[in-house]
Amino acid sequence: MTAGPTSPPTRRAHSAPSSLLAPWRRSLLLRVTLTTLALSALVMAILGFLLPSRVTTGLLDAAGGEEGGRKKTKYEREQAALRAREIEANRAREQAEYVAKKRKAETLEAEAERAFEALCAEKVKTYARSYDEAWTRDLQYDALGRNNVDALRGKAAALLIIAPTLLVSCK
Repeated sequence: MTAGPTSPPTRRAHSAPSSLLAPWRRSLLLRVTLTTLALSALVMAILGFLLPSRVTTGLLDAAGGEEGGRKKTKYEREQAALRAREIEANRAREQAEYVAKKRKAETLEAEAERAFEALCAEKVKTYARSYDEAWTRDLQYDALGRNNVDALRGKAAALLIIAPTLLVSCK
């Protein structure tokens, strides 16, 4: 047997990749930088494939040069017309509801006014009847002889009769 340093052959085979990965494992700056570069390259590749097709589609739609663009524009016009009809129908419905509410409020107000007028008319009739009854009753038993109601119905006579009556009734 020969003397000398011996190392297992498998160790030498792993030493080459481990020597390449050693800086990766040791340096945080290297890991962050390479990871950032790899992710940036991936994003640029994705944008490089997607962005030109989107720009092309947008330009063709705007120019109306593509058949699909014309159909889409026609579809959009139909959708806009449909939305406009819906908005107009909603406005008409809201206007009809407003008019109906206004008519109902006016009807209720008119009925309340008629009821109030009827109540006032009834009160006036009651007060007039009470006044006539009081007038007749007070003049029938008048000691001064002022019981001729027809002669005393004038304004001046009424003041002469009512004033002493009021003074007597207030005592």
